[in-house]
Amino acid sequence: MTQNERSYIKHYGRAANRLQKSQLEQITIDGDVIGEIYVKWDIEIGDWSFEGKYFVNGGYDHLRFDSMTAAEQWIHWRKLEHHRHDSFGAYLEYIMSEYDWNKTQLASYLRVTRQSIHNWQNDQSLPSVDTFIKLARLIAKVDQSDINTILVDMSESIH
Repeated sequence: MTQNERSYIKHYGRAANRLQKSQLEQITIDGDVIGEIYVKWDIEIGDWSFEGKYFVNGGYDHLRFDSMTAAEQWIHWRKLEHHRHDSFGAYLEYIMSEYDWNKTQLASYLRVTRQSIHNWQNDQSLPSVDTFIKLARLIAKVDQSDINTILVDMSESIH
């Protein structure tokens, strides 16, 4: 049994696997379909194939994945990206997942407490101006982009 088959059985059950029946999983935000994962048996390779669609600006991005887990992770990142300007907390959540940072790592670099990071993520408070700039510098360095672009992007999340 392949990894894909195990993943598929875990998600859809043995009956669907035995029938090799295609499955469509829709991803929604606030009732709107923003993407879908299509799982089907690929006769050519003799295994399950996973395709993801993420709907944007009247069109969609389309990718193939080697596992259900990879497809779900991709959709998760797209959801975060979709909401990144809803609030500073959503932006911070997006950045932390994009660069695989945890609260301890970020708090250590910014010289703040983990509780501060928690409060920012939950939109209970905002960082000081100095910390905001330090965060922008960190993102610009890791992303190899202009700090002014990062500052504008970050400021769009503050309402």
